Amino acid sequence: MKRRTFRKGEFLAEHGTVVKSLMIVRSGVVAVIWHNGVREKELGRLDANSGEMG
Repeated sequence: MKRRTFRKGEFLAEHGTVVKSLMIVRSGVVAVIWHNGVREKELGRLDANSGEMG
């Protein structure tokens, strides 16, 4: 297993990207955000303690 650290605001992957690994959130929060270049909307959020997207 390879451990990676991401900074606040950094993208893990963009829409259409095929991710070739499993990502486990050990701490912090991951948000799924839709954007069209003008507007953005948060579609979901996952934190290290929740275990599921909500």
